[in-house]
Amino acid sequence: MDNIVNDDKEGEYVFVTDSGSIYTLIINHNKEKWLERNNGDGSLSLRRDNERIFIQSIVRLEVGKSAVFLLEPLGLGNVTTRVTTEVIDITMKENFFDIGD
Repeated sequence: MDNIVNDDKEGEYVFVTDSGSIYTLIINHNKEKWLERNNGDGSLSLRRDNERIFIQSIVRLEVGKSAVFLLEPLGLGNVTTRVTTEVIDITMKENFFDIGD
């Protein structure tokens, strides 16, 4: 899979960045989107690691480029922008069941 856009089909996707970060992206049946960054080794901590964060918009999620998301506010303001290092792999997990997040 080369990229994901806002209106892609529902499912659970995993993408890995050049820094080694592993993200899970969930798109439910209502096209609501959630992002979770697994910070297993704790080497580089970001706000709300290992928690689901509501995505207002996927600006860019494409292999070979940094991913850019507009997230729910994680501090002051109307939105938080998250930019990753270069995305090196995107896969869709099998057996996704939407539980109406």
